[in-house]
Amino acid sequence: MGSISHEMSAVPKGIYCPTITFFIDDDTQELDLQAQADHVKYLIESGVHGLTVLGTTGEAPLLSREERNAVTKVASSVKTQMNAGTTIVVGCSAQSVRETIAMCQDAKANGGQYALILPPINTASKDFRELLADNSEGGRSLPIPIIIYSFPAVTQGVDMNSDLIASLAKHANIVGVKLTCGNVGKLARLASSFGPSKFAVFGGSSDWLLPGLIAQSCGAVTGLANTHPRSCVRLFDLFHKGDYHQAGKLQGIISRAEWGMGSTGMNGTKYAIEWSRGYEKKLLPRAPLIECSEATKFWIRNTMKELTAYENELALGKACAS
Repeated sequence: MGSISHEMSAVPKGIYCPTITFFIDDDTQELDLQAQADHVKYLIESGVHGLTVLGTTGEAPLLSREERNAVTKVASSVKTQMNAGTTIVVGCSAQSVRETIAMCQDAKANGGQYALILPPINTASKDFRELLADNSEGGRSLPIPIIIYSFPAVTQGVDMNSDLIASLAKHANIVGVKLTCGNVGKLARLASSFGPSKFAVFGGSSDWLLPGLIAQSCGAVTGLANTHPRSCVRLFDLFHKGDYHQAGKLQGIISRAEWGMGSTGMNGTKYAIEWSRGYEKKLLPRAPLIECSEATKFWIRNTMKELTAYENELALGKACAS
């Protein structure tokens, strides 16, 4: 078996939700797999095109290998039960090549279709990714296509410029990138250099979804899709229908909401889900991460209330972005 071809591994366009990980609200903080399954079902029913499990939003560094496998299996199982075409991307980041390859093998075995990989903090990112990609040639070690992940905020400032990413994109087993660096110029340079069947370029936030789409992105991997999936999908659809006026208005509403959630971190995302979905129990992060302060919770509710009303109207089939 040869290396994975770009054409056969083209990442579908759309809105991808980096799902949170659910824990039982007690001292054990064990996985709550039923809540995990219910959330996946809700996201698929809301129309998201893909799910990213075990990413930054999913608290992946705080999970054991067994727990990671369980979370991936839940997403894959729900997708299969619903007969959905939803794409499953699995976070497989680690500091060593050995561990990253093991996680990628697990991801593939558990139903994942793509592996999302951050650069290690203390290693040259180009060498790391090429070594990983080369390990999949001949099907020896890594039978899953790689999406590289640029997120300097969680890698101690390690950033990958467009020249570096473009060189990696030429490798047959590296098929896309998620840009959570917020650099629209980088996105435009990459998207204009490769067609989506060759290399998929995704923004890492819905805050600039419309500018990214105008710059030829394939969509976005956005935490806001946990709370407002229909709104994110609606903006994607409006753009592709050519309704740029309505898309611009909705982008403004989404950006105001993103400011409230995106600026408060992963624990803010968990509270936003708890509030917007009306959960009776708290959705707490795993220790040592802590619950949001009351001031942060107020900030989230205040900045997200406009989009929440719009999302509720979409669920009832009533919304427009006027």
